Amino acid sequence: MSDQEFLTRDEWAIVVTRHLGFSQFEVLNIQTKRLTEGVGFLGEYRFAEVTVRPQDSRKTQVLNFFIKGQPETNQEQKEMVEKTGVFKKEVDVLSKLFVKLWSTLENDGEDMQWSARCYYTRPDVIVFEDMAAKGFHVVNSRIESRWQHCAVVLKSLSNLHAASLIFEEKQPNQPYRVDSEFGDMLRDPFFVNEPGHPGIQWMVTSIAVVCRLVEEVRGADTLRRLKTQIQEELMSLFQLVKTSDRFRNVVSQGDMWRNNIFFREEDGEPVEARMCDYQITRYTPPANDVTCFLYITTSRSFRAQYLSQLLALYHDHLSHNLRRHGVDPEKVLPWEEFKESCEFYKKLGVLIACMYCPVTLINEADYKDVLNSSEEYERFIQKDRLPEVTHALKNDSFYREKIFEVIEEFIEYIENK
Repeated sequence: MSDQEFLTRDEWAIVVTRHLGFSQFEVLNIQTKRLTEGVGFLGEYRFAEVTVRPQDSRKTQVLNFFIKGQPETNQEQKEMVEKTGVFKKEVDVLSKLFVKLWSTLENDGEDMQWSARCYYTRPDVIVFEDMAAKGFHVVNSRIESRWQHCAVVLKSLSNLHAASLIFEEKQPNQPYRVDSEFGDMLRDPFFVNEPGHPGIQWMVTSIAVVCRLVEEVRGADTLRRLKTQIQEELMSLFQLVKTSDRFRNVVSQGDMWRNNIFFREEDGEPVEARMCDYQITRYTPPANDVTCFLYITTSRSFRAQYLSQLLALYHDHLSHNLRRHGVDPEKVLPWEEFKESCEFYKKLGVLIACMYCPVTLINEADYKDVLNSSEEYERFIQKDRLPEVTHALKNDSFYREKIFEVIEEFIEYIENK
């Protein structure tokens, strides 16, 4: 299918109607352009520019949209999406679950936004508002989050989490939990510990990388001494990302690395954040998202200085959202319980950083070819990513410094258990 035929005229009419809020217009022109830089691991992307003229007007309007499609050109990406069901999951989350959450917020939706607006879905396509046209952009994952980055992201996360809690508390039949109605779409499609599943293959490949990095940081003797514990701890991620029996759960984004976050800045400082990519959305405690974001995107020294204040900021904003909708935060997520859950999921933060950072901190130019080749993609994701990691360790001082910090914290966590 060509770019120009990606959506039909009738489909574009639906998109434009939902964007404008009225249907009296004429679509004059549609231009789409495939995104080739900064592409993702499990999707293909296009920008669209649609020129319309409202009825009874001589003026035209140019509307911008962002299209996410199922992988078509990379066969290995396509097969992984089909095996895991992540694209269908995201379509369902956006078109069914989020619609329910938004409806509960009534007139407060604009003040509690967490995501780009979704205007249209079908099994192989999602059409969003174009965040770039609204002044948002993705910050390179190699740039550490500062206080203001963290503040706006945690506020955005608290909007999503609060919407989940408000939706639950507003249901007529209590106690009600989201997973009782939407459990299938909130089941993790990727962290699946089953033979042959892409998730376990990704995990085995990641463990090999972490072992190589432990050897690089502390030497072969330390790796031999800790190898069994390293494997056991990393495999425990499969359990840590499941719905909790101990803490209150919420609809969670589930994949809080930098490429899934848009920032809008004023005078060089972030003032808003929006999240994207809901392929691994789960039903877990809020601390799951919070700790993953902070450990993947901030330094150890930054967390030592600011973690307590950032957790308080998150909980204050969550509580504010809940109270506005008549929900008592002390009933659904008291401060002490939230702090306890963050301490519990600190382990998740340490482990997830070990899995993500060796990939996310590689200079994009150094793995560009991986995303453009089916064979290289399969090798990198499910078999062997040591060539790229080794190259970055040898030639990229920034990468080496940051990865050493992540791995050192992981080793200390194991040794201090």
